[in-house]
Amino acid sequence: MTSDLAALVNQLQSTLGKMEIALGGISEAIVWTGEDGRIQWSNATFDQLIEQHRFVVLGAPLLNLLPLRQQGQTVATSAHPLTLARTGQSSQTAIYEFHRSTTRFLLEIFSTQVQFKGQQLSTVLVIRDVTEQKQIEQRQAIQFSVTRTLAQAVSLEEAIPRILQAVCEGDGWEVGALWHHNPSLDRLCWQGSWHHPTAHYPGFEGISRATSFGMGEGLPGRVWLNKHPVWITPVADDPNFPRHAIANREHLQTGFAFPILSQGNVIGVLEFFSPTARQPDDALLLVMLDIGSQISQFWQRKQAEFQIQEQLEELSKLNAVKDEFLSTVSHELRTPIANMRMAIELLKSASTVEKREHYLEILKVQCLREAELINDLLDLQRLEATSYCPMHQTIQLHDWLAGVVEPFQSRVQFHQQRLRLDLSLANAPLTIDCTGLERIVVELLNNACKYTPEKGDITLSARYITGSAESGSDASTATIILAVSNQASIPAAALPHIFEKFYRVAQTDIRRQGGTGLGLALVQKLVEQMHGKIEVESAYNRTTFTVQLPSMLGLDMLALQ
Repeated sequence: MTSDLAALVNQLQSTLGKMEIALGGISEAIVWTGEDGRIQWSNATFDQLIEQHRFVVLGAPLLNLLPLRQQGQTVATSAHPLTLARTGQSSQTAIYEFHRSTTRFLLEIFSTQVQFKGQQLSTVLVIRDVTEQKQIEQRQAIQFSVTRTLAQAVSLEEAIPRILQAVCEGDGWEVGALWHHNPSLDRLCWQGSWHHPTAHYPGFEGISRATSFGMGEGLPGRVWLNKHPVWITPVADDPNFPRHAIANREHLQTGFAFPILSQGNVIGVLEFFSPTARQPDDALLLVMLDIGSQISQFWQRKQAEFQIQEQLEELSKLNAVKDEFLSTVSHELRTPIANMRMAIELLKSASTVEKREHYLEILKVQCLREAELINDLLDLQRLEATSYCPMHQTIQLHDWLAGVVEPFQSRVQFHQQRLRLDLSLANAPLTIDCTGLERIVVELLNNACKYTPEKGDITLSARYITGSAESGSDASTATIILAVSNQASIPAAALPHIFEKFYRVAQTDIRRQGGTGLGLALVQKLVEQMHGKIEVESAYNRTTFTVQLPSMLGLDMLALQ
């Protein structure tokens, strides 16, 4: 009997040995725990997975040797597959993350409890490494999510938070951020970030918001400089990571970043961080480069759409201006003609010489008005078509201006206005386009006389500044500064429109003399053609137009040629 029992024991030991050899050689890791959660038996695959020797594994708590994560977060003890099986939730299968030193595994774990006669004896976990398969699936899901997000998004600002979330949740990162290139600063500036809802990194996100990076500075700056992905671990030991102190305090260990390129230039950088140490993953970087390419194409498409929209809006504005211009021109051209036709009809039936003279005067005035409008339109068209040909002459500015102003003396006397000249600083010979300059002075004086009340004053001042006095340029160059000032005000709301075609300031034509509304538009175009600038100021019942024009100092046209 004793010999039979010994033989049976030997046979069982042999069978168990063979089973252990067989179970140790399979690809799945198997671990067997007692009621207290301590390991009673494990196969060699499990020992290799956790990188521990058999004498360490046996009797050790499984929860300590197999800490798990899901979506970047540590799995609580109550949600661990061992606990689920021990609490009666048998036959549970799920995917978990397991980190061993710097390697991240994705494990499919089946857990169940073993009972005998209604009493739980132990818990068995069957663990299969599905890292490669699941990473491919997850990263395909990330790419699909990014593609769908970009297809649905109106702007990059709307899409980026969802892209950051997709990458973080899909590949186990807890923090993601976007850095965009600010052309005015020529630096990378923080634009947005995402972190896992159950995790928070206030210090790290706060310093990121307040930081910008130049080329080559920090993780984003290195990506900007090299135009290639960069992977760092641990971040606390990286010599070119200015945020390392806070990252270390908040237990961020691994970071990687990749560029968003547009026509070979970096327009942004996406970076991600994990609290676990992770080795560089070439497959992940290839996926991220594809995502960067998608974002770049989206950005370029939106830029093109924005430019097209701007062009459409500009065309719409130009079309509206054209319609308004044609409407105004049509009205301005028809009004004198209508007045002339009426005067002709009245002239036919005029019974006295006085009436005939009156109607003839109306015809004359309206004919001159029509001719003036047509001439102004032709002049404006010629100036806008840049077909204006300047005629330079050398003049003594003081004497020349006095001659231009002379015809206005009788006009201001008639309206009881005062015209004052300040030409004491305009006594040098200058070479300039006299035709254009005369038109500018005449239009500004006409405008001043028209809107200045009786006993009001009008001032014309002129001076010049030599080029050397202004900027060290050739002393033969000069800038003429003309100012026409009158006692009248232009409402602040009207100032931005004062040089627009046909624009008239309401209720300021005190004598109701009318006009084409083209005078100041012509002046502005002439000044531009002469490479000068014109400004207007109006305050405290005083309006001043100031014109600056370049000229040559004391040279005649022969010398210029």
